[in-house]
Amino acid sequence: MHVDTANTQGNTNIGLYAFATDTYCVLGPEAENLKPQLEAVLNVPVVVTTIAGTSLAGVFLAGNAQTLLIPDIAFEHEIKALKQAGVSVQSVSTTHTALGNNIVANEHGALIGPMFSEQQRAHIEKLLGVETHLFRIAETEVVGSGMIITTKGGLIHSQATQFEQDMAQDILRLPRLLPGTVNFGSPYVRSGIIANSNGFLIGSSSGGPEITNADEALGFIDA
Repeated sequence: MHVDTANTQGNTNIGLYAFATDTYCVLGPEAENLKPQLEAVLNVPVVVTTIAGTSLAGVFLAGNAQTLLIPDIAFEHEIKALKQAGVSVQSVSTTHTALGNNIVANEHGALIGPMFSEQQRAHIEKLLGVETHLFRIAETEVVGSGMIITTKGGLIHSQATQFEQDMAQDILRLPRLLPGTVNFGSPYVRSGIIANSNGFLIGSSSGGPEITNADEALGFIDA
Protein backbone atom coordinates (compact mmCIF):
# COMPACT_ATOMS: atom_id res chain seq x y z
CA MET A 1 0.00 0.00 0.00
CA HIS A 2 1.49 3.33 -1.08
CA VAL A 3 -0.86 5.66 0.84
CA ASP A 4 -2.23 5.76 4.36
CA THR A 5 -3.84 8.27 6.70
CA ALA A 6 -2.38 9.17 10.08
CA ASN A 7 -2.29 11.49 13.05
CA THR A 8 -0.03 11.85 16.04
CA GLN A 9 -1.64 12.37 19.42
CA GLY A 10 -4.73 13.58 17.59
CA ASN A 11 -2.78 16.12 15.51
CA THR A 12 -3.29 15.60 11.78
CA ASN A 13 -0.54 18.08 10.82
CA ILE A 14 1.85 15.18 10.49
CA GLY A 15 4.11 16.91 7.98
CA LEU A 16 5.39 19.20 10.73
CA TYR A 17 7.11 16.25 12.37
CA ALA A 18 8.98 14.58 9.50
CA PHE A 19 11.18 15.16 6.47
CA ALA A 20 11.47 12.38 3.90
CA THR A 21 13.57 11.53 0.86
CA ASP A 22 13.88 8.38 -1.22
CA THR A 23 16.70 7.13 1.05
CA TYR A 24 15.66 8.11 4.59
CA CYS A 25 13.06 9.85 6.75
CA VAL A 26 13.77 12.04 9.78
CA LEU A 27 11.04 11.92 12.43
CA GLY A 28 10.58 13.89 15.65
CA PRO A 29 10.24 11.75 18.81
CA GLU A 30 6.82 13.18 19.73
CA ALA A 31 5.51 11.56 16.54
CA GLU A 32 7.32 8.24 16.93
CA ASN A 33 3.97 6.46 16.72
CA LEU A 34 4.15 7.17 12.97
CA LYS A 35 7.37 5.20 12.51
CA PRO A 36 5.79 1.82 11.56
CA GLN A 37 3.48 3.48 9.02
CA LEU A 38 6.31 5.54 7.56
CA GLU A 39 8.58 2.52 7.19
CA ALA A 40 5.79 0.57 5.50
CA VAL A 41 4.60 3.33 3.14
CA LEU A 42 7.84 5.17 2.34
CA ASN A 43 10.00 2.01 2.40
CA VAL A 44 13.04 3.81 3.84
CA PRO A 45 14.81 3.79 7.23
CA VAL A 46 13.35 6.25 9.75
CA VAL A 47 15.77 8.23 11.93
CA VAL A 48 14.10 9.44 15.14
CA THR A 49 15.73 12.57 16.55
CA THR A 50 14.95 16.04 17.79
CA ILE A 51 15.91 19.04 15.66
CA ALA A 52 16.87 22.16 17.63
CA GLY A 53 15.53 20.39 20.70
CA THR A 54 12.06 19.98 19.18
CA SER A 55 10.16 17.27 17.32
CA LEU A 56 9.44 19.58 14.37
CA ALA A 57 11.70 17.95 11.79
CA GLY A 58 9.38 18.97 8.96
CA VAL A 59 9.57 22.62 9.98
CA PHE A 60 13.34 22.85 10.37
CA LEU A 61 14.68 20.53 7.64
CA ALA A 62 14.87 20.95 3.87
CA GLY A 63 16.97 19.54 1.08
CA ASN A 64 17.24 16.95 -1.64
CA ALA A 65 18.64 13.44 -2.07
CA GLN A 66 22.22 14.75 -1.95
CA THR A 67 22.07 17.20 0.94
CA LEU A 68 20.01 17.74 4.07
CA LEU A 69 19.96 21.38 5.18
CA ILE A 70 19.72 21.95 8.92
CA PRO A 71 19.65 25.32 10.74
CA ASP A 72 22.66 26.22 12.83
CA ILE A 73 20.50 26.23 15.97
CA ALA A 74 20.48 22.41 15.80
CA PHE A 75 22.47 20.64 18.50
CA GLU A 76 25.64 18.73 17.79
CA HIS A 77 24.21 15.43 19.04
CA GLU A 78 21.33 15.79 16.55
CA ILE A 79 23.71 16.35 13.65
CA LYS A 80 25.79 13.39 14.86
CA ALA A 81 22.72 11.13 14.90
CA LEU A 82 21.89 12.09 11.33
CA LYS A 83 25.43 11.58 10.11
CA GLN A 84 25.63 8.18 11.84
CA ALA A 85 22.52 7.23 9.86
CA GLY A 86 24.37 8.05 6.65
CA VAL A 87 22.71 11.41 6.00
CA SER A 88 24.79 14.14 4.35
CA VAL A 89 24.09 17.17 6.55
CA GLN A 90 24.96 20.81 5.88
CA SER A 91 24.35 23.56 8.43
CA VAL A 92 22.79 26.85 7.33
CA SER A 93 23.40 30.03 9.32
CA THR A 94 20.26 32.16 9.15
CA THR A 95 17.67 33.83 11.33
CA HIS A 96 15.03 32.15 9.11
CA THR A 97 15.57 28.82 10.80
CA ALA A 98 12.33 27.15 9.67
CA LEU A 99 14.04 25.84 6.54
CA GLY A 100 11.27 23.35 5.83
CA ASN A 101 8.74 26.16 5.69
CA ASN A 102 10.96 28.32 3.50
CA ILE A 103 12.60 25.94 1.00
CA VAL A 104 11.42 23.24 -1.40
CA ALA A 105 14.08 21.37 -3.34
CA ASN A 106 14.88 18.31 -5.39
CA GLU A 107 17.71 17.09 -7.59
CA HIS A 108 16.84 19.59 -10.34
CA GLY A 109 16.30 22.89 -8.53
CA ALA A 110 15.12 24.71 -5.44
CA LEU A 111 12.60 27.40 -4.60
CA ILE A 112 13.40 29.53 -1.58
CA GLY A 113 11.45 32.29 0.10
CA PRO A 114 12.40 35.90 -0.65
CA MET A 115 13.27 36.49 3.00
CA PHE A 116 16.74 35.13 2.17
CA SER A 117 19.40 37.51 0.93
CA GLU A 118 21.15 37.03 -2.38
CA GLN A 119 24.25 35.89 -0.50
CA GLN A 120 22.22 33.30 1.41
CA ARG A 121 20.53 32.16 -1.81
CA ALA A 122 23.90 31.61 -3.44
CA HIS A 123 25.14 29.70 -0.38
CA ILE A 124 22.07 27.45 -0.34
CA GLU A 125 22.52 26.89 -4.07
CA LYS A 126 26.10 25.77 -3.49
CA LEU A 127 25.11 23.41 -0.66
CA LEU A 128 22.28 21.79 -2.62
CA GLY A 129 24.19 21.66 -5.90
CA VAL A 130 21.20 22.87 -7.91
CA GLU A 131 19.98 26.17 -9.32
CA THR A 132 17.90 28.10 -6.77
CA HIS A 133 15.25 30.78 -7.28
CA LEU A 134 13.64 33.28 -4.92
CA PHE A 135 9.95 32.49 -5.07
CA ARG A 136 6.51 33.27 -3.67
CA ILE A 137 3.41 31.09 -3.75
CA ALA A 138 -0.10 32.52 -3.41
CA GLU A 139 1.27 35.84 -2.09
CA THR A 140 3.12 34.07 0.73
CA GLU A 141 6.86 33.78 1.27
CA VAL A 142 6.78 30.35 2.95
CA VAL A 143 7.19 28.37 -0.24
CA GLY A 144 8.16 25.19 1.59
CA SER A 145 4.84 25.15 3.42
CA GLY A 146 2.96 25.50 0.14
CA MET A 147 4.42 22.51 -1.71
CA ILE A 148 5.14 18.82 -1.26
CA ILE A 149 7.01 17.03 -4.04
CA THR A 150 8.34 13.63 -5.08
CA THR A 151 10.28 12.62 -8.18
CA LYS A 152 6.90 11.71 -9.70
CA GLY A 153 5.05 14.98 -9.12
CA GLY A 154 3.93 17.57 -6.62
CA LEU A 155 1.05 19.21 -4.81
CA ILE A 156 0.94 23.01 -4.50
CA HIS A 157 -1.05 25.57 -2.50
CA SER A 158 -4.62 25.70 -3.78
CA GLN A 159 -4.41 29.46 -4.43
CA ALA A 160 -1.18 29.36 -6.43
CA THR A 161 -1.51 31.21 -9.71
CA GLN A 162 -1.13 29.35 -12.99
CA PHE A 163 2.10 31.29 -13.58
CA GLU A 164 3.49 30.16 -10.19
CA GLN A 165 2.42 26.61 -10.87
CA ASP A 166 4.03 26.57 -14.31
CA MET A 167 7.25 28.19 -13.07
CA ALA A 168 7.60 25.81 -10.12
CA GLN A 169 6.96 22.79 -12.31
CA ASP A 170 9.55 23.99 -14.84
CA ILE A 171 12.25 24.84 -12.28
CA LEU A 172 11.85 21.56 -10.38
CA ARG A 173 11.25 19.59 -13.61
CA LEU A 174 8.23 17.85 -12.15
CA PRO A 175 6.22 15.50 -14.37
CA ARG A 176 3.07 17.01 -12.88
CA LEU A 177 2.10 19.65 -10.31
CA LEU A 178 -1.48 20.10 -9.16
CA PRO A 179 -3.11 22.55 -6.74
CA GLY A 180 -4.87 21.16 -3.71
CA THR A 181 -5.49 21.10 0.03
CA VAL A 182 -5.09 18.71 2.96
CA ASN A 183 -6.84 18.14 6.28
CA PHE A 184 -10.23 19.39 5.14
CA GLY A 185 -9.17 22.57 3.38
CA SER A 186 -5.68 23.63 4.46
CA PRO A 187 -3.71 25.01 1.48
CA TYR A 188 -0.41 24.52 3.35
CA VAL A 189 -0.05 21.06 1.94
CA ARG A 190 3.34 20.19 3.38
CA SER A 191 1.91 20.40 6.90
CA GLY A 192 -0.38 17.48 6.20
CA ILE A 193 1.71 15.11 4.07
CA ILE A 194 4.92 13.10 4.43
CA ALA A 195 5.97 11.74 1.04
CA ASN A 196 8.65 10.24 -1.13
CA SER A 197 8.59 8.42 -4.46
CA ASN A 198 7.36 5.20 -2.85
CA GLY A 199 4.25 6.57 -1.16
CA PHE A 200 2.80 9.09 1.28
CA LEU A 201 1.06 9.54 4.61
CA ILE A 202 -1.65 12.18 4.72
CA GLY A 203 -3.38 13.73 7.72
CA SER A 204 -6.44 11.73 8.79
CA SER A 205 -8.68 14.82 8.62
CA SER A 206 -8.22 14.83 4.84
CA GLY A 207 -11.32 14.04 2.83
CA GLY A 208 -11.57 11.49 0.05
CA PRO A 209 -11.25 14.06 -2.75
CA GLU A 210 -8.15 15.56 -1.09
CA ILE A 211 -6.53 12.13 -0.81
CA THR A 212 -7.35 11.25 -4.42
CA ASN A 213 -6.02 14.61 -5.64
CA ALA A 214 -2.79 14.16 -3.68
CA ASP A 215 -2.48 10.62 -5.04
CA GLU A 216 -2.71 11.96 -8.58
CA ALA A 217 -0.53 15.04 -7.97
CA LEU A 218 2.30 13.04 -6.38
CA GLY A 219 2.33 10.69 -9.34
CA PHE A 220 0.85 7.50 -7.96
CA ILE A 221 -2.25 7.33 -10.15
CA ASP A 222 -2.78 8.44 -13.72
CA ALA A 223 -4.68 11.64 -14.45
